[in-house]
Amino acid sequence: MKGFLHRKGKEGVNGALSVLSFCCNCLNPEIEGSHIDALLAARGPQEFHVSSGIVYAVPNNGSSSKFINDKEMRGMITIMFRGGGVSLADKVFAAQMSGALGVIFIDNGSCDENFKSCGLKNGFGAQDEWYLWEMVNIPCILVTKEGGVRLNDLLKPDTIFIPNIGYQRIIHDDSHVKIIDEL
Repeated sequence: MKGFLHRKGKEGVNGALSVLSFCCNCLNPEIEGSHIDALLAARGPQEFHVSSGIVYAVPNNGSSSKFINDKEMRGMITIMFRGGGVSLADKVFAAQMSGALGVIFIDNGSCDENFKSCGLKNGFGAQDEWYLWEMVNIPCILVTKEGGVRLNDLLKPDTIFIPNIGYQRIIHDDSHVKIIDEL
């Protein structure tokens, strides 16, 4: 699984809205891939360029400060689900401490398709205390639950059962992911 995250800061009418471009086994996700609207975090890096593999964090909802697959997360873009009783900033920081280069959050259904209920103007995670984001230096984006379904349909993750955690998604094949500015 290969991924590419890119965002150059541009001010515009869409605030924190970006586009996630993705495809399996293609050379250029931006041209050949599917596209999903994505939202930037309210805090943390606003300009970034990351190219790496992609994995699911285990546990998938990031509800632990230590990930079972932290070695697999090193140098990778990590997918996590929103929810689980942990702030988004804490999840991103835990992924960063595991060596992840970026995080893609899949929403739990709280966001509407146009992100108006999740911070379209300023980005997601604005309700987290600002100091939680001070140590975060990897990029993160949020896709809606519907966008996550589309991404999962393409990635075709395996689902495994882990005692005391439950069913978890993991990825075994190659694909490319790219985040581009919509403007």
